[in-house]
Amino acid sequence: MKFCAKLGLILFLILGFQVKGDELKLYPDSTIENAEELVSIINAGLGSEEIIAFIDKTKVNDYLVTHLDSYLEKLNTEKGKYFLCFGMANVFFESANINEAQPLLIKALKMAEKMDNIKYQVAIYNSMANMFAQKFMSDNAFYYFKKAIRLSSEIKDEKVTCTLYNNLATCFYRAGQTNPKFLDSARFYTNKCLEIGQKLNSKADIHRAYQNRGLIETDAGNYAEAEKAFRAALKISEEFEGSDLHYYALYQLGRMFADEGSKSFADSAVKYLNKAKDEMYKQEDEMVLSEILYEFARAYRNNGNFKLSSYYALRFAEFNDSLVKDENARVMAELSEKYESVKNEAKIKELNLIQQEKQTQINRQLYFIIGGVIVLIFVGIVAFSLYRSNKIRKRINTQLSEKNKLIEHQKEIVDSKNKAILDSIYYAKRIQQSLLPSTKYLERNFEKLKKTSKKS
Repeated sequence: MKFCAKLGLILFLILGFQVKGDELKLYPDSTIENAEELVSIINAGLGSEEIIAFIDKTKVNDYLVTHLDSYLEKLNTEKGKYFLCFGMANVFFESANINEAQPLLIKALKMAEKMDNIKYQVAIYNSMANMFAQKFMSDNAFYYFKKAIRLSSEIKDEKVTCTLYNNLATCFYRAGQTNPKFLDSARFYTNKCLEIGQKLNSKADIHRAYQNRGLIETDAGNYAEAEKAFRAALKISEEFEGSDLHYYALYQLGRMFADEGSKSFADSAVKYLNKAKDEMYKQEDEMVLSEILYEFARAYRNNGNFKLSSYYALRFAEFNDSLVKDENARVMAELSEKYESVKNEAKIKELNLIQQEKQTQINRQLYFIIGGVIVLIFVGIVAFSLYRSNKIRKRINTQLSEKNKLIEHQKEIVDSKNKAILDSIYYAKRIQQSLLPSTKYLERNFEKLKKTSKKS
């Protein structure tokens, strides 16, 4: 039994070493360290937004995806596991990698359902809806937004519901750009968002609702209603003067006047676009600045000032060219970075292949060693069994020999005693024979007696 236990221990250590070798992969130390740090801070109670920021900053998403199960096991709570999957999904979503984001959201949803946490489920459905909206799959987006709204009513969190109404309104507005029938639904949910925002006195939600209403009414051609909505948004944003809320409200109001197309509104368009441009230079939001230049060209064209219209159209084209160049430079830089990253990954993969080949050789040697050990063990067991059976047989033969000798000795004693008894009997017989008359003598005397008895 001791021998078998030692054998089992040897095989366990060998196979354990083999598994460890199979799991051996080469990754940058910083990536692994960041992943381990993320697990530690999640276990320490880090929130969802902080987790998303950490994953985005450290770029550990790809590594975590390939090792997700092992890192989920290191997390102490279901909540932590949910935050990890949800955070990774959001980072993938922000980088437009929907193929990676979707399965992570589904995994996070199962965890939220397991915890019976409706708030987490609402967050997942909202993210899934936004994901489908980004893919222009409106029907799927509408379905998940409405499911999120239905669940949010159970927890009675009006702030969350207001955000969902706004997102759904935005989704309907985008769909309305190709199919105007959706603008009515966009208007309905915008009003819902505005109603709740006013009830909660949430200026950010009210501002967003007025902005959405202005966009909807502009696309619907209801410029008077659009102006009211944009002016209301502008009034609220004045509390945040200098922020993106304020200059974007100025830009949207100017854009609405330019979109109206009449000469009478052209001056108002230029007025608000100038204000937006002045603040834009401070914020350095190049994409919105490009749109402002385009709206200037439209406004001056409506005003009949074709010289300035041409000037801003040319500025718009030049600015877009510079943006394209900058974007191309950025893309080239990213491509160069990715190329270096790919090169490093290729080196890592090459090292992994070399490591795998070495591991394969080690495994092959281990198999030979294990096979040899098993054969030796088998031969040893057979030899030990033969040795043991031979020893037992010798011991039995020795015992039989001793018993035979004892039996022979006892037989000799018995024979000796039998001989002595027989000799004694023969000796007594001879004495008796010497004392008794012979048979002839007795017969003769017997005949005489018979004759004597007849005469008398």
